[in-house]
Amino acid sequence: MNPRDANPTILAIDLPAVHLSVRMGRRLVQAFAQTAEIADKEIDCLMLVASELLANAADHGGGGGAMQVEDLAKDVRMGLKLSWDGVTWTLSVEDGGAGDLAEAQASIESEPVDVLAALESERGRGLFLVRDMCDRLEVHQGEYGLVFVAEKTL
Repeated sequence: MNPRDANPTILAIDLPAVHLSVRMGRRLVQAFAQTAEIADKEIDCLMLVASELLANAADHGGGGGAMQVEDLAKDVRMGLKLSWDGVTWTLSVEDGGAGDLAEAQASIESEPVDVLAALESERGRGLFLVRDMCDRLEVHQGEYGLVFVAEKTL
């Protein structure tokens, strides 16, 4: 049986748009991937991608970089959806709606001006790393905010 003929396995979660949720999202992705029997080395990649996209949503998608729910001025959410069909995983993260689509598209399409400086910096290389680790990374406007979609075929 071809794995693509089976129904994909899907994880969908809604989280507060805060950095504390990034850890929870990463753990849920790990548990889902282990249950779906994704190879361990791919789980590491998947967890890093989930972590970077969730952190990006917490920082730029309306959460303002809040660390915990009490730090939010209003209820801002982010959604994560992960599907696995036995061959390809697709992970999408929708933010709370504060980002600019054109700016987000430019950030995933362009190389850092100074790659070495970007890699030595403490911040600002998440989307660059995600794009490098995946077969596809794109962004589009969703119902509530920007949706980043990363995909990798094993």
